[in-house]
Amino acid sequence: MKPSLTLRASGIVGALLLAGCQQRMASPPSYRPLMETQFYSDHRSSRPLEDGVVHRGQILDDDPLISGLTAEGKREQTVQILNDDGTPKETKTGPGIPNKKENFVSAFPFELTEADLRRGKDRYQIYCVPCHGPAGNGRGRIVERGFLEPPSFHTHSVVEGEEAYRKMQEAKNPVQIPLGYSRGFAFYNQKLPLREVPAGYIFEVITKGYGGMPEYAAQIPIADRWRIAAYVKALQLSQNRTETERALGGKK
Repeated sequence: MKPSLTLRASGIVGALLLAGCQQRMASPPSYRPLMETQFYSDHRSSRPLEDGVVHRGQILDDDPLISGLTAEGKREQTVQILNDDGTPKETKTGPGIPNKKENFVSAFPFELTEADLRRGKDRYQIYCVPCHGPAGNGRGRIVERGFLEPPSFHTHSVVEGEEAYRKMQEAKNPVQIPLGYSRGFAFYNQKLPLREVPAGYIFEVITKGYGGMPEYAAQIPIADRWRIAAYVKALQLSQNRTETERALGGKK
């Protein structure tokens, strides 16, 4: 065979080999989700993660950023609930029980800026105002239409005409929990104004809901839940300034 023919034949064979390799590498064996395979003994092509594997960007469950709980609050606790006369009613077991403030973080898990508060106000107006009202006094539009009234964030009336409304409501149905006090803590025999509850508690209620309030974990991202909690705290401060503070700081 002539040298030129030998080189040409070698080139053709090499090209075919490279084409075969390219085809194999460009189209590796792959499986669709839940497709069966014979490679593993359990025939599952979608493999479970090994213990201890952490997804890139995943926040661990014990991080206060997603739990709102302190180390003490994360522990399994058994709390006895009492009747009004002090007799035992029932017991609750689990983490994050609002039987004491120390179960929830008081500090926010990231540094808050003015932009965060503005974002918190924006999210509050979208998700919270219909029930809690713009002033956070529990007088949202749905309450005016006969739905369950949420607790006020304040221990006094904050809008015009609210005082008369409160007195009328109390005359019809004596209030068991004082205005502006936490119903969650009250359930565990703790009398605590909502303006004194830790930020982590507000975050947990937004996340998991409470009473007639649904959970918002699916609708509101984690960071925005903290921003809403920060805005609620700012709203409480703005509506609870003393006359002296108002005079020093100017008009509300």
